[in-house]
Amino acid sequence: MANFMDFNVQISEKQHLAKTLAMAAKLGYSVAAVNHCAPSIDSIVKKKKKDKDYHAIPLPETLKVDAETLKNIMAGTKKFRQLSRFSTIMEDVAQLQKLNTPEIQAFDLVAVQPLTEKIFHVAVSSLKIDIITVDVTQKLPYPIKRPLINVALERGIYFEIQYSPAIRDSTSRKYMIANAQTLIRVCKGKNVIISSGCLKAMDLRGPHDVANLGLLFGMSQEQAKAAITTNCQSLLLHSESRKITKSTVGVVHKTKLEEKDKWIIEQNSANSKNKSESRLTDSESRKTDNDNSKSVKRVLDGRQSDDIIEVKKFKLDVKCMEANDIKSDVIK
Repeated sequence: MANFMDFNVQISEKQHLAKTLAMAAKLGYSVAAVNHCAPSIDSIVKKKKKDKDYHAIPLPETLKVDAETLKNIMAGTKKFRQLSRFSTIMEDVAQLQKLNTPEIQAFDLVAVQPLTEKIFHVAVSSLKIDIITVDVTQKLPYPIKRPLINVALERGIYFEIQYSPAIRDSTSRKYMIANAQTLIRVCKGKNVIISSGCLKAMDLRGPHDVANLGLLFGMSQEQAKAAITTNCQSLLLHSESRKITKSTVGVVHKTKLEEKDKWIIEQNSANSKNKSESRLTDSESRKTDNDNSKSVKRVLDGRQSDDIIEVKKFKLDVKCMEANDIKSDVIK
């Protein structure tokens, strides 16, 4: 069964956020990212040196609803995982390097929304980010070109389309479909995720409704489903690789893993099982092919030897007939 994911649930009061996450779980999502959106990097006040408990950027864990509250709200539902996300809007190139700070890189997901073509070029080619958000609810401020998209695909960066702004504002809907279709056409449906960007539970839509929305954007059925399943899984792997760069690696026994990290073991074991099954199937098919080829060879070899015996017998008969003819002529 596919794991549906929504990587953009806007941060709000804990009580409202818990209800939104509960609604997401009820609709069938198994993973949701709580998004802290900064309108601009410059709007973030630097951390005060004297006050060690003060944080200009919230800690990733503070965005999430505590496990006990979430468990009480989601009684009877399946396992649900929360992620932390940091998003910002970029309009000045000088702001870009501030994304490399350890406070921001500690988030599970890092996303930017470029407002100029130059920032879009830098974000695609060199920034340590996971997601580029494209605001499809208004006229695109720059053209989206195929060469830059290819660079993003090679680096494993994904493009995000949010649907809830169009639900809240009817004037934004006329741009949404046209801009989304433009992005899908240039990307060819690759490395695209569809998220809600919801502020409240009523802005959420079920996974199958979101997949149908992807068909409206010009995706195939497989691409629309991947935009909320497999693409999101690949994005998580990219995020993990971003966070472990220039860091130390520790070895922990699987029995001592925290509850939030056990999904990695489960996913790896599932992948290993699928690979072993595929190898077994390949080996069995090769064995069957070899047996068939040997059987065919035996049959051909048997036919060949029978044919040779018949040819030799025919030649002997011909020679005997010739000898009898010669003998009869001599007697005459």
